[in-house]
Amino acid sequence: MTGHTFEKHLSSTKALIARWKGENAQIWSYSSSHRMLILRVNSLVRKGNVQVHCGDVQFISGPTSWAKCEIEITHGTEGGFLINDPACGFIARAGTVEAFENCKPLN
Repeated sequence: MTGHTFEKHLSSTKALIARWKGENAQIWSYSSSHRMLILRVNSLVRKGNVQVHCGDVQFISGPTSWAKCEIEITHGTEGGFLINDPACGFIARAGTVEAFENCKPLN
């Protein structure tokens, strides 16, 4: 992936997550054998959701579910990505990150 393509992908991932700011987040699934973490954000007042898929997860700390999420994604200082929500203290370090909207099951 070229630098421009990478930045465009990261920008669209951040924009998708930003549309769900302030909603309810939870760890939807984690696979230790695949080192895959899925965070799910949904709302009590609108249909749909967004899922943040984090691959090659090296570190996870924080609550398993929380309200009023403010998930942020930044480049990690040692490569990869830092996925955090400073409002609740959630933090994860991953090699890859991607967001998908309206994943089944829908609420």
